[in-house]
Amino acid sequence: MVLALLIGIPLAALVAAVPVAWGWGLSWADAGIAVVMYLISGHGITIGYHRLFTHRSFRASAPAARVCVDAGVIGKPMSDRRVSIGTVPDVTSEFSGSAR
Repeated sequence: MVLALLIGIPLAALVAAVPVAWGWGLSWADAGIAVVMYLISGHGITIGYHRLFTHRSFRASAPAARVCVDAGVIGKPMSDRRVSIGTVPDVTSEFSGSAR
């Protein structure tokens, strides 16, 4: 029930706000930009952060990895690019699953 409210209330607010703002501060160009940014950030997080950096499920050249990081940063507010590109040590792998 709580999850339904957490998803439903913002969705209902978005549906209610679009007709009010259409033509005044929202246009087809804005909707197109939102869709493109959603796709870029979604792919950056799922392909870049998750598959490339978390699981290392494929190898990428340095420029391709950089594009994945930059695309992921778009969708993850307050993220730090240094963690993803390896200039800050990864402390989670040091302590995860190890018996001490």
